[in-house]
Amino acid sequence: MWDFTSHLETYCGTPWYAAPEILKNFPYNPKVSDVWSMGVVLYMMLYASLPFNDSNITRMVKKQMEHRINFPEIPPVSFEAKDLIQRILHPVVEQRITIGEILESSWILQEGKMEDSNEASSVSAFFVSKSWTR
Repeated sequence: MWDFTSHLETYCGTPWYAAPEILKNFPYNPKVSDVWSMGVVLYMMLYASLPFNDSNITRMVKKQMEHRINFPEIPPVSFEAKDLIQRILHPVVEQRITIGEILESSWILQEGKMEDSNEASSVSAFFVSKSWTR
């Protein structure tokens, strides 16, 4: 359960990694909004792109609030990873997964099975094939 007693009001961070409550200028709990940012990082690690990428912040917040996350077919990513991302990037603060729940998720608890999975090799190959330019 989240502790909703301490909130911040100062905007900080990069818009593409910031939770919708921050972008909407609502007081926010940094522990809860950091979970969102972690979800964006996880998505980036798996897909080499942002889950909500728009130069217009208003449009981006609208996309976040619709909770429609695009999961490309390539690289192939497991249902468990996609489910975890969906739960982390939930726009409703009270419904967003907690750190404890993340640590207990089926994707995290695979405990070393990633080395043997197609997911790990597919994601690795995908990153090697991506051209990273500035």
